[in-house]
Amino acid sequence: MKKKGGFSLIELIVAIAIIGIVIFVGTDTYLTGLISSKKEYHKAQLSGDARVVTEGMIGNIKLSSGVEDAFGAYTSNETTLILLLPAIDSSNNFIYEADQQIFDRIIYFLAGNSLHKITLSTNQLSRLYSQNESEHILLTNVKSVVFTYDASPPNTNNVVINLTVQELKINPPLEYNVNVKGILRNA
Repeated sequence: MKKKGGFSLIELIVAIAIIGIVIFVGTDTYLTGLISSKKEYHKAQLSGDARVVTEGMIGNIKLSSGVEDAFGAYTSNETTLILLLPAIDSSNNFIYEADQQIFDRIIYFLAGNSLHKITLSTNQLSRLYSQNESEHILLTNVKSVVFTYDASPPNTNNVVINLTVQELKINPPLEYNVNVKGILRNA
């Protein structure tokens, strides 16, 4: 009997099975890499956002003369920080009224899962007056924020911020923690 050219049914089934296995392994490797890169992207986004916000807060702490216990409806505690900044005019001079130095205030507080900032200025000459009573959401997806200020010597010039942010869109959820310390200007 003369043998015809071509593949037998068994050879064809084996070839299809090998191709299927290669495709399965390749797809699994690709999807694992895609999930891993998505997690790394969200982790980098979380850490970057948290670092930018805490660096801005530390900058304001360094410009501040102190932490105020209470102002209006706000009270400094673990989730609220009231900073006293010397009111400065457009020529970079301190503002005085009747020989008393005038202060602006920046208030950071946690509301729900968002970190907010309010700027309060009582003097129209202050360069912060244009932002008076403006409220900004600095960061969302905040799991916790703890402001620590010890008013007893020798720690009267230290403000510690412990901020934890989270990303719930990823399973399991990601968390990132930033712990920074700022030193008040004139404490």
